[in-house]
Amino acid sequence: MKKQRLSHQIFWGTTWLNAANVIARLMGFASQIVLVRVMGLAEWGAMQVVIAAFDLVAIFFDLNLYYSAIRYGGEALGRGDRDKYERVFSAVLQIKIALSGFLILISIGAWSLGFSYKGQRLGISFLILAFNYLFMALFGYAVTIFNTDKRFGMVSLQNASSSIITASSMIVAALMSGTMVSVLFGQAIGSLTISCLVLILIRDRIYFRRITRALLKEVSVYAAQWAVSSIMKRILGKMSVLIVGIYITPKAAGLYRIAQSIASPINTAVGPLWNVLFPIVSETAGKEDYGKLMTLVHRGGRLLTVGAIPLAAVASFLVAPFLHIVYKIDSPEAVSTAVLLLWVSALSVTSTIFPPILRVFRNDIATWYSVVATALNVGLAFLLVRPLGIRGCAMATLITYASGFVFMYAYLHGFLARRTKVRYDARYFLLYIPATLLLVTGYLNEHLMTAIGTAALIGVVFIFRMISLRELKEFLPNFKFGRTVKPESIS
Repeated sequence: MKKQRLSHQIFWGTTWLNAANVIARLMGFASQIVLVRVMGLAEWGAMQVVIAAFDLVAIFFDLNLYYSAIRYGGEALGRGDRDKYERVFSAVLQIKIALSGFLILISIGAWSLGFSYKGQRLGISFLILAFNYLFMALFGYAVTIFNTDKRFGMVSLQNASSSIITASSMIVAALMSGTMVSVLFGQAIGSLTISCLVLILIRDRIYFRRITRALLKEVSVYAAQWAVSSIMKRILGKMSVLIVGIYITPKAAGLYRIAQSIASPINTAVGPLWNVLFPIVSETAGKEDYGKLMTLVHRGGRLLTVGAIPLAAVASFLVAPFLHIVYKIDSPEAVSTAVLLLWVSALSVTSTIFPPILRVFRNDIATWYSVVATALNVGLAFLLVRPLGIRGCAMATLITYASGFVFMYAYLHGFLARRTKVRYDARYFLLYIPATLLLVTGYLNEHLMTAIGTAALIGVVFIFRMISLRELKEFLPNFKFGRTVKPESIS
């Protein structure tokens, strides 16, 4: 069978995973709307604070081991070493189960000590979340198996099924009782159900091999760096909610969480690129094809930038009516916060290609970057939350991501430039100048100026050939009437 171009591999992988993301996003919004209306904004906001607190504990038991499995398991497959592949996945699965067990024991301890938040006892909620963590860890093992094999269609099916089952369970629990404990219990039941289904599906690929010292050392060093990054990422994602919940009110935390959910679809739409690119970059790195990686950085970055910036601009003036119609909320503070977070998502989307390459070649640099970025974001959030409210947390996140974007591009371009003679025109970075103006007009609710500016930006892109229709066509696979290339055949 004719080997598919790299762009086609990326297209199909992202398409399949985005299909699941669309379903997950719809189910997430549906469940969130139901939960907010049934539980009330204060109770729902308190639940988000509890979940954020649990996640900050759970990050010390995560370590992102499944990315280590993809890294070393995928490398073993590329070399034809099936035995090492099975030993890598066996070690990761056993460690993951052990860490989940420790987390359950800690949750039992929190239950016995009677920890509480705003009158809510945390012990039982933590224990339910700990079991949910175990169930999802088993589910994640199956997803990682298929992700390493680049069977993104199966990954998409599993993720879509998980979102449907867990969201439905939470909605049913909310309608039956409406308390925090019942909703979390419904989530755990859904996670257990989907985990059992996927484990049956991969029952012949659940490996239990002896963990050797050499293998443990190889995986643990990479996993330790991932652990630090994972901790920083979770803090970055959850600390803002905790800061708002502690220094303002649970209701404000609920508003901030809603603003985050409104801003997330842009990032979610391109998020699957990480899952697709990580195994591809690992394989390309093994071949030392730095020219292809440089092409990926510039061409992919150009396509993502041209798509993300106008999308964020258009979405900016839809935030207020969306909040009013869907959540029955009229809050200028929530609107402006969501707009700022929309642009954070757009900025992170334009740099989606950077992290997988950095993780493969310089995981240590990526680890230090995550530590510095998290410290900067949390420090700014503490400084800005009191004078600016929830807007302050959003502003802190925007400053952090903008600074990180400049660093990652400068470092990664220099790293690849020293190893290849390929050079590319980086004029598309000029788009960030009008993008900043569109951010300001969107924040100030100047909808007409935002719309005109967006249309002008798209026109400039094609007039000055920063991107062409031919380039877009080349990126897409060749569809034929009555027949398409099967994604599962792409490897």
